[in-house]
Amino acid sequence: PGGAERPRRFSSRHVPSVAEDIVHCDILTPTMITRFNGLMKYLKNNSEQEDSEKRVLAAEAPDALVPPAVVRALKQEYERRCSFGERTNLELMSSAKWMKLLEDMD
Repeated sequence: PGGAERPRRFSSRHVPSVAEDIVHCDILTPTMITRFNGLMKYLKNNSEQEDSEKRVLAAEAPDALVPPAVVRALKQEYERRCSFGERTNLELMSSAKWMKLLEDMD
């Protein structure tokens, strides 16, 4: 709530959104701000990977961040795996095929 309109105050994604709302509130006294900042310093920082994930998840259209060639390749692979043994099935993957996909990823 409200995170898209203003920059985040805290870099950690472990800070609840309500904390973001509180820190941007206009009625906080200097004492309250000092106490709040003292509590927030104990939160762990994000890694580079977590920051990257946060940016993708917060994007208006995260699918627009995936190059079209990759989208096509993923779709073709998904359809190939769905249709294995069921030639006309291009959309639904059985749990057995899903498990095989996960095993093949290793």
